[in-house]
Amino acid sequence: MAYFRIIGAVSALAALTALAGCGVGASLGNSANSSAGSAGSAASSGSAGSAGSFGLARRQNTVVEQQIDVRTVAAGNRTLVSRVKQARFQRTRDGGIIHATALPPRTGYYDAVLFSPTGLVPDETGTVVLELRAKEPLFATATGTERTREIEVGIFMSNQELARARQIVVVANGNAIRLRR
Repeated sequence: MAYFRIIGAVSALAALTALAGCGVGASLGNSANSSAGSAGSAASSGSAGSAGSFGLARRQNTVVEQQIDVRTVAAGNRTLVSRVKQARFQRTRDGGIIHATALPPRTGYYDAVLFSPTGLVPDETGTVVLELRAKEPLFATATGTERTREIEVGIFMSNQELARARQIVVVANGNAIRLRR
């Protein structure tokens, strides 16, 4: 019987030592392990990087307000391509897809998009403008044939977005193609 009491006392002592080591004792009001009574945490108390319960660093939440123009982020560092070779509209059950073929001045352009500066909202005349933009190659490339320079892009417009639009204009640096109802 005494054997079980000794094992129980040792187990309880081990559990309390483990809890005190990871900072739980300080949160339970144990003054021996509080940050005021501990030499190790007294030097770091009050700093934003001091260790808290379970060794996790305390962090101060800092709110930084920043105005971001979503249109600039979406366009990224893409430039208008030289020319729109063709554009077409494909009807779907939920709206439609505008397909366009870009023709940049040389091979190597990539990551092309149909970008709407107005967020697919038509202007006062009912026109949705889509700029055909692509990223330029970072190195010198050959001009290549027209077929090797072509880039296919597309964008989906919902039925609600299409209902407000009377026409869609795909714009490049040198030309534009209008798609009407």
